[in-house]
Amino acid sequence: MTSQGPVLNDDVLRHIADYLHGRTALSLSLTSKRVYDIAIPRVAAVIDCWSTGTLRALHHIMVRDNPLRARHIHNLVIRESAMTFEEIYGRDDEIFDGHDPKDLEPPVAPLIYELLMNAPNIRRLTIERFAALRRSDPRVVTAMASLPQLSRLELDGVPGDALANESVAGNVHRTSGWDLVTLSLNCSSWWCDDAYPPLFRTISAFPRVVSLKLRHFSPDRSCRGPHHTETLPLYPSIQQLFLEEPSAAALDLVTLCPNLSVVGTSIHDRRRDISDDRDHSWENREPIDTPWAGTTWGALRSVILSSELVMHRAKDVINQAFHLRVDCTFAEDIDYSWTWPVELEPVLMILRKVSPVGAQLSVEVGVQPMRFWAGIPEIAPRLRYLELKVTLSRLGEEYANWLANIPSALRPLSLVCLRLHLTQMPSRRAIADDWYDEDGKWTCYYVSQEVAVQMYDARVEMAKKTPEALCRRYTDIALRCPRRRRTGLGV
Repeated sequence: MTSQGPVLNDDVLRHIADYLHGRTALSLSLTSKRVYDIAIPRVAAVIDCWSTGTLRALHHIMVRDNPLRARHIHNLVIRESAMTFEEIYGRDDEIFDGHDPKDLEPPVAPLIYELLMNAPNIRRLTIERFAALRRSDPRVVTAMASLPQLSRLELDGVPGDALANESVAGNVHRTSGWDLVTLSLNCSSWWCDDAYPPLFRTISAFPRVVSLKLRHFSPDRSCRGPHHTETLPLYPSIQQLFLEEPSAAALDLVTLCPNLSVVGTSIHDRRRDISDDRDHSWENREPIDTPWAGTTWGALRSVILSSELVMHRAKDVINQAFHLRVDCTFAEDIDYSWTWPVELEPVLMILRKVSPVGAQLSVEVGVQPMRFWAGIPEIAPRLRYLELKVTLSRLGEEYANWLANIPSALRPLSLVCLRLHLTQMPSRRAIADDWYDEDGKWTCYYVSQEVAVQMYDARVEMAKKTPEALCRRYTDIALRCPRRRRTGLGV
């Protein structure tokens, strides 16, 4: 008589299957007849349509073959590449000059409409080129209104009136009963002069939104300027606000969310990828390094800054926060760096303004130890939790003790928890396209394979000794290396 192990009940198996989709769910469903009925619906739970062929095949399987299959879709993503050129650019575009209309592909917008009408259980919907899709078949908005369980909506290429007018946003909300938790909009096609009214009407149509993400929202003037005579709305439900590529004036949207706890913003640093043959008209549009003298933010739970330009713009409006995350890598001495790190001064300035209890930072180290940590207790006296990602600037024999310098550098900090992440070792060769020596040749460095192997072996040995050296000062150490699961800072 063979002994049997513990048997998982159906509730546990369903909970496990909820985290699977596609091939992983299919593999689980083939383990037994009992598990098959539980896991097979998850095969089609997440659909990513990245081509017209994929979309047409999905429509054939989910709608024409058996419409009941579409009920298993929970997350649906419609990429721009899944739409035809005619739908994206319009039949009047010069790209179609000289083409026979019979040779053009049939539109896919009606297929998307039928797919949405047969998939009432969609919870997350992402549509790129939404304006083009709505122009091709306006019934898509009606199909979106038939999704009662939709909680996350992400639309790319949204014109100012696509969701904001009464016939779309208001009616969709009343007829569908959406309980949106996450709303993401790409506002690149919104005109700067009329950006606020459509945005306010759109957000007001979904009064329970918790997380709002706006991409390329770039108004020229603040919503709190003297030219705005109307009463500004408040959005108490929004707790997380993410601004990607905003203008400086868009930062005042933070003041319209009284219960905001998390603010994240990122601006691409155009100074780092500009060449002489490119258009520099953006430089005359807005001084990117000028701080924004707007309304000061209230105290926040978490602040996420992703570039040096954001730190410059927000330094006069930012306030204290419990947690600070700076996604860009900074260095104390950037003259000998090959990876374009951020200068140290903006990071220290933000640390002084935010004075976080917990911080997530990324630093690049070189030959010299990190001396700036000695001044951090004065700049950020509340700092107790630190998650630090350390990157070596380059290989070389003079960098052999880079990891051994970290414990002594962090000793001035009064931390309760320290998490140290070590990134991958740099390349054995690097060339900087815009750095030239006196002879006009590219500056570069090259390290032999023997030196690289020695440095990697030395890093392994130092990594084994680093926790012990750090534990002499700190009580909780977690040393993380590449190819291991990375955990966040629990603050």
